[in-house]
Amino acid sequence: MHYGSFIMIGKKYVLIAAFLAFFAGAASAFDINPSSISVSTKSATSPGQAIVSISADPSDAWISIDGGTASFSNWSGTLAPGSHVISTWAKDYYPAQFSLTVVENTKYTVTLELEPHTGYLVLEISPADASVYVDGQKVQGYMVEVPVGRRSVSIRKFGFEEQKLSLVVQWQRTSILNVNLSPSAFEIKEWKLKPEAFNPSNKGLYGRSVLNYTITAPGRGRVRVVDPSGTPYLEKELPVFTTWSQSFSWDGRDSTGKILPDGEYLLTLSLWPLSQEESGAETEGERIEPEPSIVFTTKLKIDSSSLIVPSGAQAARPGLLYFPDPRISGLLPGSAELLGTYPRGGSLALGFKLSSSTMIALEGSYDVAPAVGFALSFMQGLGSTAGMDLALLGRFAWNSVSSPQYPGAASEAEISIPLAYALGGLRFGIAPGFVYDFSLSSFQGRAGLGLWYENQSIVAGLSAQADIGATMPMTASNPLRLGLETRVLLDRLPISLMLRLSGDFDPGLCSPAASLGFGVAW
Repeated sequence: MHYGSFIMIGKKYVLIAAFLAFFAGAASAFDINPSSISVSTKSATSPGQAIVSISADPSDAWISIDGGTASFSNWSGTLAPGSHVISTWAKDYYPAQFSLTVVENTKYTVTLELEPHTGYLVLEISPADASVYVDGQKVQGYMVEVPVGRRSVSIRKFGFEEQKLSLVVQWQRTSILNVNLSPSAFEIKEWKLKPEAFNPSNKGLYGRSVLNYTITAPGRGRVRVVDPSGTPYLEKELPVFTTWSQSFSWDGRDSTGKILPDGEYLLTLSLWPLSQEESGAETEGERIEPEPSIVFTTKLKIDSSSLIVPSGAQAARPGLLYFPDPRISGLLPGSAELLGTYPRGGSLALGFKLSSSTMIALEGSYDVAPAVGFALSFMQGLGSTAGMDLALLGRFAWNSVSSPQYPGAASEAEISIPLAYALGGLRFGIAPGFVYDFSLSSFQGRAGLGLWYENQSIVAGLSAQADIGATMPMTASNPLRLGLETRVLLDRLPISLMLRLSGDFDPGLCSPAASLGFGVAW
């Protein structure tokens, strides 16, 4: 089927081989640099001595100071002020030696990178345009220089069987790698359809299903979508296959661009290897369409009830700034939002859906106070019925200052039960719960409120939060926190844009802030 071989050539042939490689346009695959030495210093308290730390690459190198006993791997200690000779060596590497001058009350950090011994690899590959990889790195040219030792080599070309082999490269010797690849059979190696059910009205990546598959040889294909009764809705010719990885994306529309109704559909993928005529060879007579070599059929489902709205996790609350959205199934599987806030600072918020009813979220924030904060939450859906959604939220937050100004950044532990009701695209809800304030060492009740509009393109709404305890809301010690925000999910990219206005009432407006940012959704 194929064969591969390599032949060792003595050192005396290296110059001849290199001469030939020059005229063949040889190019080195590895950047072989001379011994690299870097020294950094900083002040230290060491009267009459210098503190020195030396590390070498490779990590098993030996290090000697002034010809003394060698240390394996790293060396650390003190040296008298003046000049010292550093020597290092390792198997299959060129040794290095240099002078280091040190002064007292200084710490020196020395890093050495030894130059490896190398050999040469001459490539005699058929077909000539096949790609060759040595230890996973693509090489080019007739002759390449590689570090000594055992190396893994793979040779690939679309339409041919990949060949892998292992060889030992020796110092100042040349290996001739002679490989003939054999044509591969036309077949599918693997395939994946994701998702199997989708809503074409959702934005971007969430409004389509993608079939990814791997082809072994040049060919062509055709896609056909029908309902269970066999009624055709879409038939499309695919581009000629010129590489292994292929995909087909379907947005739930028929050949006229109309979105199909909810239901189950069958997607059939028919594949043909390239004929002699299509490959460029001349044929006689009329072309007759042959039966496809491969016919692959899978089921798809269109479900308009599967709504994906732009989502985020500000202050580690999936949903709005001060109200966690209990309808986890409608949130994005994952999101990351980076916001800049004037005049306060900025934050990075992340959300991850573990299942259709479980989600975790976290946020890191920076305040110009200066202060840094971190928040982590876990939300579990408890049920959904007749437009109502119920969940349980557990949240922990910490901040480096006792009274942070950044929205939602106070040090606290919170448990709440958010409840929301939907009336078309309009939703509103309440989140009663309890909170322990670490800075005040107090335990009290809490209530969050949310009122917002949402669809597959936009979420816009208002959220509020107040603590219920010894002091009433709308006071200097217990302000009413408000957040007004808009989040828009782009159509063809998994990116959301966000604008947020926030502030506290005590009863006057305080700590006003405006935030602008973007997110990545997946």
